[in-house]
Amino acid sequence: MALSAGWLLTALAGCGGGSDAPQRYPILGRVTLDGNPLESGEVLILPADGKGRPDAGTIKNGEFSFDCTEGSKRVEITSTKEIPPASPGGMPDYVTLIPKKYNSASTLTAEVKPSRNVSDNTFEFSLKSK
Repeated sequence: MALSAGWLLTALAGCGGGSDAPQRYPILGRVTLDGNPLESGEVLILPADGKGRPDAGTIKNGEFSFDCTEGSKRVEITSTKEIPPASPGGMPDYVTLIPKKYNSASTLTAEVKPSRNVSDNTFEFSLKSK
């Protein structure tokens, strides 16, 4: 969880306005895991060429929406589940629900268009746990 929270904070750092800030457009997405809406997680949208800042958002009940810069993107999706401690007073553990092929080794892509119409930038990601 600390890892996913870390990249989310990195993505959100420096999001203040400014005249030289790149234009951002609304996006909407749906994420399913094994056919069911992903209860919670994070989505990171990175420039496909590796240049520029990533955009990030939270997945809730299988959906996400936030503003993103235009262009070809590589998409990473993460989700973790807390495992209760084995003994009273112990620290909980976390298990990753999403395979690496959808996050650190992701081949998921999206093309964000320069449009204020969210229907132009709506994405569906159907993930498989195995």
